[in-house]
Amino acid sequence: MGRFFVTPSWRERSDPVMDSAKPKPRDHPAPTVTYSGNAGTYTIDQTVMITCTAIDPAPADGGAASGLASTTCQNVQGPAYTFTLSSNTVSATALDLAENMRTGTATFTVQTTVDSLCALTRRLVTNAGFATGMCAVLNAAKLNAQLHVPTGVTGELQAYRQQIDAGVQAHALTGDQATVLRAAVYALGTLLLGSSG
Repeated sequence: MGRFFVTPSWRERSDPVMDSAKPKPRDHPAPTVTYSGNAGTYTIDQTVMITCTAIDPAPADGGAASGLASTTCQNVQGPAYTFTLSSNTVSATALDLAENMRTGTATFTVQTTVDSLCALTRRLVTNAGFATGMCAVLNAAKLNAQLHVPTGVTGELQAYRQQIDAGVQAHALTGDQATVLRAAVYALGTLLLGSSG
C-alpha cells in the first residue's frame, strides 16, 4: 500500500462565529486643542487673555473616551506689550491614551498706535508731568504723519526717546520699562513713517 503525505496548510481559515465574538477595536477620535478668547489684534496697552482647552472626545458609538495622556495646553495671558510687537503664534499638543495626537494653534498681532503708546506711557511713567509731555510729543508726531512731513515725525519720536532717558534719570521709569517704551516707539515710527511718505 502506498503512503500518502498531507501537506499542512498554514493559511488560517476564517470562522464567522469566532470572528463575531471578537471585540471590535474602538475608533477613538483624536483629542482637540482649541484656543478661545483670541481678539486677533491687540494694542500695546491691552491685555491678552486666551484660553487653551484640550479635550479627548468620546467615540461616535457612545463609548467612553480613552482619556488624555498628556497635553502642553496653557493659557496665554499677560500685558500685550510683553509679547512680540508684531505677529505671535502659540501652539499646543494633546495626546490621548489611544496614542492619537492633535496640535492646535492660535495667532494674534500686537501693534503700536499713538493712543495706545500714550496710554502705556501714562501707566509706566510715575511722574505725571513727564507722561503728559511724552504724550504731547507723540501727538505731534502723529500730526506730522498726517501732514506727510517725515522729518517732523522723526524729530518728534527722537524727542520722545530723549524723554525716556530723562525719565530714567529722574527715577520715573525703570530700565526695563524704558526698554519697553523704546521698542514701542520704534514700532510706532515704522507705522507713522510708512503713512507719511
